[in-house]
Amino acid sequence: MAVDATIEDQLASLELVSDPYPLYDELRERHPVYWSQGWNAFLVTRYDDVVDVLRDSRRFVNAGRYTLFMEQLPPERRVEFGQFYEYWTKPGFNLSDPPDHALVRTLAKRFFTRRAMERIRPRVQALVDALIDDVIGTGILSLHQHPDQLRLLRNDPSLLPPAIAEMLRYEPPFQQDWRRSATDTEIRGVRIPEGSILRLMLAAANRDPRVFDAPGAFDIRRDPNRHIAFGFGIHLCVGAPLAEVELDIAFNTLLRRLNSLQVATDTLEWHPSNGPRGLKTLPITFQPGPRVSGAPRPN
Repeated sequence: MAVDATIEDQLASLELVSDPYPLYDELRERHPVYWSQGWNAFLVTRYDDVVDVLRDSRRFVNAGRYTLFMEQLPPERRVEFGQFYEYWTKPGFNLSDPPDHALVRTLAKRFFTRRAMERIRPRVQALVDALIDDVIGTGILSLHQHPDQLRLLRNDPSLLPPAIAEMLRYEPPFQQDWRRSATDTEIRGVRIPEGSILRLMLAAANRDPRVFDAPGAFDIRRDPNRHIAFGFGIHLCVGAPLAEVELDIAFNTLLRRLNSLQVATDTLEWHPSNGPRGLKTLPITFQPGPRVSGAPRPN
């Protein structure tokens, strides 16, 4: 398997944390299924390929994906990550496959329906009013960096649901998902040996021009928006309805209470991770607006 030294250098660089998207674009166009020696995994970056892997629970499985990764670490590193190793190598919902996964998911979905989440909306609204600092993040940054979209949203609050979908597509909270190959197989002519780790680059897939028009643009009126920030298929995040209600309430509150919102720094510091993506801090300035707990959701 050919290794591109330039790409390997970029994958190992701290600059990948602050802006991974140029490299994702390069991988998606030149090496859509790329073997990374440094990451010891296949990186899959095109939307259709990522969805195919997430959909195919026969060839690509959850079970053993973290065990395989942890067993690649030297013994001394395994000791250092002892609790992490113990947690992620035990069987569980996130590491299961059909048919066991379906049984647990059916039970869990009863408690994460949109109707169930709407019933707790007043309680979540009260928490957001009290803890407004807890909801500042990449969504606020995206709106700040695209003031025309922020003005559009303030002028038409009914655009909030598609705006949230666009925030998730544009800067997904998790950059990637993992699978393990259960058999020798191929993707786009690239041989994937049994037992290989595949890193499914959700953030790269969410900017695939084959699926999204002008994928590098932040467009809160984007329609359709088939982002996969929460995954896809049987492993679509079961808590997605809760997350959507929380985001809806949070940004409705921000738009109502924080007038003249501005990011108060030119220096952004990201958490040093190629998995979860988020800012360490985001200083802002604003003029306080009215506080009206339980404000109705825009129609």
